[in-house]
Amino acid sequence: MTGSSCGFFESSRGLRQGDSLSPLLFVIVMEALNKLLVRAEEGNFLRGFEVRGRSNNTLMISNLLFADDTLIFCDADLDQIGYLKCTLLCFEAVSGLKVNLGKSEMVPIGNVPNIQELAAMLDCRVFALPMNYLGLPLGARYKSKALWDPVLEKMRRKLAGWKKLYLSKGAWLTLLKSMISSLLVYFLSLFPIPASVNRRMEKLQREFLWGGMGDAHKFPLVNWKTVCQPVYCGGLGIKNHAVWNQALLGKWLWRFMVEHDSLWRQVIVTKYGYKTGSWSPGIVNGPHGMSLWKHIRQGWDRFSPHIKYVLGCGLRIRFWLDIWCGEDTLSRAFPLLFHISQSSEARVADYLCWQNGVPHWDVRFTRLLHDWEVEPFQAMIGLLYSIKGQQNQEDRVCWGPSRSGCFEVNSYYQILSLNTPMGFPWKSIWKVGAPPRVAFFMWTAAHGKILTIDNLRKRHICIVDWCCMCKHSGESPNHLLLHCEIAQSMWSMVFCLFGVVWVMPRSVVEVLASWMGSFRKSLHVDVWVAVPLCVMWVLWRERNLRVFEGQERTVLDLKLVLLRTLFNWLHCSSNYIPSYFEEFIDSCTLL
Repeated sequence: MTGSSCGFFESSRGLRQGDSLSPLLFVIVMEALNKLLVRAEEGNFLRGFEVRGRSNNTLMISNLLFADDTLIFCDADLDQIGYLKCTLLCFEAVSGLKVNLGKSEMVPIGNVPNIQELAAMLDCRVFALPMNYLGLPLGARYKSKALWDPVLEKMRRKLAGWKKLYLSKGAWLTLLKSMISSLLVYFLSLFPIPASVNRRMEKLQREFLWGGMGDAHKFPLVNWKTVCQPVYCGGLGIKNHAVWNQALLGKWLWRFMVEHDSLWRQVIVTKYGYKTGSWSPGIVNGPHGMSLWKHIRQGWDRFSPHIKYVLGCGLRIRFWLDIWCGEDTLSRAFPLLFHISQSSEARVADYLCWQNGVPHWDVRFTRLLHDWEVEPFQAMIGLLYSIKGQQNQEDRVCWGPSRSGCFEVNSYYQILSLNTPMGFPWKSIWKVGAPPRVAFFMWTAAHGKILTIDNLRKRHICIVDWCCMCKHSGESPNHLLLHCEIAQSMWSMVFCLFGVVWVMPRSVVEVLASWMGSFRKSLHVDVWVAVPLCVMWVLWRERNLRVFEGQERTVLDLKLVLLRTLFNWLHCSSNYIPSYFEEFIDSCTLL
C-alpha cells in the first residue's frame, strides 16, 4: 500500500468458482511459483523427479500444475524440505497468497523411514500410494481389476437409482448412452479395460436395459453384439466398451503427433526413445517398467493407416509408404514402380527439389524403366505435380476420416467397429415421431424378438402355441402383427382409409423397409410413416390385455383406439395435423 508491502490481509470477497477470469489469474500467479521452483532446482536446492531413458537421456520435473492443484517433487531429505518451505514462503511474500499446508499431503515413493519427521517440518498430512488424485489412481497397477471397482460401484448405484424411477425402455436407453459419455469416458481414456471388467460392465447394462436388476429375472431379447451396433446397422447405438476404449486411447497417439512441445510427450520421448523425422512413437519392447504406454503404442498399426499427410518441405513424409498424394499410398497405387524403387523408406524431400520456388521431381529407381512401366510412371508424375507443397513450412498430419482433418474419437470408433450397413429400416422406426418406448418395441419386433409364444418356447418355457387374437394359429411376431385375422382387419381399415392397394409382405422388417418411401402424395406424409408403428403397437397392447388381464375388445373398438392413438402421436409431433380428431379423420380420407 502506498508503494510498500503491508503484510497479509484477510480477503472478504473474491472471484466465484467458474468465473471466466479465475483460470487466467491462476495461470499468471502459478507461473511465478513454477519459476521459483525451477530456480531452486537449478541452484541444486531442490531435486525434482528424474525421467531416465534408454540412451541415458534425462528429464527433470520439479512440479506439475493442473487447475488449482499443484504437485511438487523433491528428495526425501530434511534439507530439501527446508528449502521447499522457504520457496513457498517466498511465493507467499511475492503473490500475497498463503499456502494452506493443512490441506496439503506428503506422499512417499518407496521406503522413506523418516516420513513423519519430514511431514512435521511442513506441517502437512501423510498419505501413501496407491491413492486417488483428481480422480486418477496413482501408484496402482494399470492392469489391476481393482482399479475399476469404484467405477463399477458408481455404475451399479446409478443404474439402481434409475431403475426405481419406473421409466420406459426408451428412457432407459437414453440414460445408458449418457452414462457412458459421462461416467466411463475418463477411465476409458486413460487405462485399457480388462476383459473381465468389460464383461461385468456389459452385464450391468444388459440387465438394466432389459429390466432385470433386482430380484426379478427378465430375458435379454436381443443379443448384446446387435445392441452395440450403430442405429443405422440395426442396433441401439450403445458403445462397445472394449472398442470405445481403443478409440479413446488412440487419441494419445494423435496427440503425440501434433503436440510437439507438451511435457507429457517429452516424458515419453525421453523414456522410450523417438526416431528423428518420424511421426510414430518409439517401439516399446521391455518387459518391465513399460506399463501403460506400451499398451497404447501397440495400437499404432491400427491407427496409422487412417493418417493423411499434408506436404510442406517433405522431410518427414515417406514417399512410398505414407498417404500424402491421393487417397492411397504410392506403393499400392503404383506397385510396379515401387518394386524397383531405390529405397522404400525414402522421404519426399529426397526426390523433391525447388528452383525459384517451383517444385521439380526426380524419382530414382534401381534400373531403367521398361516399356510397360512408362505409362504408370507418367501417371505418377502427373499426380505428383498436382500436389502443392510449401518449401518453408513443416509437413502436417490430418485425420483421414474427418472433414476437418482433426482427430475424432467417434470416427475412429466406427472404423474399429467394422460396422457394415445391412439395410435395416432404422428411419421407419426412429424417425417417424413415435414415442421412444414404441420405437424400442418396434426395433425389437423388427428383429423378431418380442416375447410371443414361439419365442417363449425357444427359451424352454412350456406353453401352448396359440394366438389369443384369432384363436386359430400359433403365435409369432409376424403372425400377431401382420397375418392374424384381427391384424388383417386393422391393416385393411388403414388401406381403405388412405385409398391404398397393398400386398402385405411376409415379415415385420419387410413392412418397415417398404413402407417409408411408398407414399409421397401430400404434405401429410408424417401420418403415413407413423401408421405401421401405431397399428403394431395397438395390436401388441391388445394381445397383452387379453393374456394378462383377461379383457377383450372388439375389432371396432380397436380401430377407434388405433385412430385415436395415431392422432395423439402426430398432434404432438407434426405441424400438419388438424386440431380436432374429426378433422384428422377427414384429412386422412383425402390423402
